[in-house]
Amino acid sequence: MGSGCCSFTKKVGSVRHKSPGSPPEILIIGVSDEEKEKRRCWDNILKDFAYFNDPISHFSQQFPGKFKRLLISGPPADLRWEVWKSCVGYVTKKPENTNIDPEFLQLIEKDIDRTFPFHPFFANGNHIKDLGEVLKNFVLMNPELGYCQGMNYLAGILLITSNGNIEEASAMMDAMIQKLHGKALFEPSFPKVMELVQTFSKTFKEKIPSLHNHFLTIELDNNLWLTKWFMTLFSYSFKHQVVIRLWDVILATNLNFMTNLTISILQNLKKSLESKSLDQMLEFIQELRNISLDIEGIIGSCTRLNSYAGFNGENTFKDTASDDGISDIQFRLNWESADNGQNMHSSTSNAIDFNERRRSHSLIIQYMPKP
Repeated sequence: MGSGCCSFTKKVGSVRHKSPGSPPEILIIGVSDEEKEKRRCWDNILKDFAYFNDPISHFSQQFPGKFKRLLISGPPADLRWEVWKSCVGYVTKKPENTNIDPEFLQLIEKDIDRTFPFHPFFANGNHIKDLGEVLKNFVLMNPELGYCQGMNYLAGILLITSNGNIEEASAMMDAMIQKLHGKALFEPSFPKVMELVQTFSKTFKEKIPSLHNHFLTIELDNNLWLTKWFMTLFSYSFKHQVVIRLWDVILATNLNFMTNLTISILQNLKKSLESKSLDQMLEFIQELRNISLDIEGIIGSCTRLNSYAGFNGENTFKDTASDDGISDIQFRLNWESADNGQNMHSSTSNAIDFNERRRSHSLIIQYMPKP
């Protein structure tokens, strides 16, 4: 099938890694029926683009609505990296210079050892140096932004998903931040984080009033957990398999949709959360990485309306009723509140207690682990 982007090896097994930088090859025997159906769907679609060097990219350009719906449904694991790259408009990119501020280097070196320390990918120090290289490259590509704690978790997810390809993970991080308008997550005063916190607070009160009232009763400061969820795109707090599915949705939509996902996560955990004291809640929040979540149910609860005005007022999900190959996967997205406050400027710049501000506006955030 041309480039073979969507031809799957039919042998018994689980995951077989190919050369460094290539996505892991997931074997079709031993995976769920749902995963097999996704693979068949993608195979059927991509065979029509097999004569292109990059079938996935051309599919995403020709049928953006269908492509994003399939991304939200979760692409096959061995295609996820290429799908993500196509979604953000990835292009090969390298830093124009290699002179990096020593202060950035010091901060990066401090953070890389404590990034996903229990993930097998980084076990025994494997790929720790690679993670540092990705972060250095990103800083060199964005000297006006510098390095900020929290970026290390984004880089870690990208390095894992790329199977250790430093160059692609670096360029992907730059492209993703550009596509999502994500620099505001890390700029001075952290305007995007503040905006998302405000939007969430309003939506939370409207959508889950009982849980909202419980949080008030036990005097839980939402900033203690919201900041790490939003600044790291959930990657600090949840299992890897949960995070990559949340990223599928975020990449198909925008950063504002994180408030919808947060509401859906809380709805999923509502019964458990409503019975907890403040101390129990704080402990629970710290242990979320060890808790099994119904991630497909969480994403599904965000899928109710079928239209969405994107960042530039464009209709992200166009009418694709006549498209082939997707009739068996129906998604209707609930974008309610996703764009709320999109152009708001936060008036709560002191809502998060940052222990230290550096010249580079790098920071040590109170929720982050200490060395």
